[in-house]
Amino acid sequence: MVWGPNVANAGLLYNINLFASSLSLCGSLCMTYFACRMPSPKTVSLKFIIGIALADIAYSIVNLMSSFERESMNGLCYAESVLRIWAKESSLFFAACLAILCYKTSRYSRKFNQDRFFKGALVFGAVICTLLTSA
Repeated sequence: MVWGPNVANAGLLYNINLFASSLSLCGSLCMTYFACRMPSPKTVSLKFIIGIALADIAYSIVNLMSSFERESMNGLCYAESVLRIWAKESSLFFAACLAILCYKTSRYSRKFNQDRFFKGALVFGAVICTLLTSA
């Protein structure tokens, strides 16, 4: 259990984690909702932002799961840790891809194929995040 009785102010830490995770989940859900409602064509940068928001949704859900975890749930604890690592790595990866996209489009706007970059980034990101999570 994350918030054991030996931790000083465990109740306060528990409540702060619960509040922060709930707030993050609500914000990410709102961001995803409004980004998906935008008229098509969606730009590649918006797709990366949606990816970051989805990874944050998964991370917030995992944080909420850890708040309600019990000692008898060892299998759930393993699944939670895998999902937590994968979601955080995905968020960092999409943020890095967004930074690369901004640099490439400002520097090489005519030569840079954004759709090809997005498709390649999805495949590469899925492989890299899965490999790093399993390590």
